[in-house]
Amino acid sequence: PIYGVTLLDANSGQRLAFFKGHTTRTLAAAFSPDGKLLASAGSDFVVKLWNAETGQELATLKGHQADVWTLAFSPDGKLLASGGNDRSIRFWDVATRREVARLEAHSDSIYSVAFSPDGQRLASGSYDNTVKLWDVITRQELVTLK
Repeated sequence: PIYGVTLLDANSGQRLAFFKGHTTRTLAAAFSPDGKLLASAGSDFVVKLWNAETGQELATLKGHQADVWTLAFSPDGKLLASGGNDRSIRFWDVATRREVARLEAHSDSIYSVAFSPDGQRLASGSYDNTVKLWDVITRQELVTLK
């Protein structure tokens, strides 16, 4: 099998592009706010950054130790958050393509991350039946919702 992300036209359903490069199942994808980048992640434990217009692979971000289930760009497009089965949230600097922080966030797999509209907070949802809110700057947990 060939693994990757298929880009479809929202109106016609026609295939516009295929971004191949993952070695196993692709589990998550997200566009940057300006639409110029596409991030993808999967069971190969990596996050990939792509030029959304040309399909060129720009970077492979390594650090997760298990499947990566969720991705989100900050509203300004400068940070990318990822989470998955290793129970961690990782923050990636989009410009330098380096990990800038790792949060040992939950006691089970993380299936959702989302930035607040102002980019100051991150919410993470986990199979441990909690949603946690984080301060993006200090990387501190603000509250756990059960």
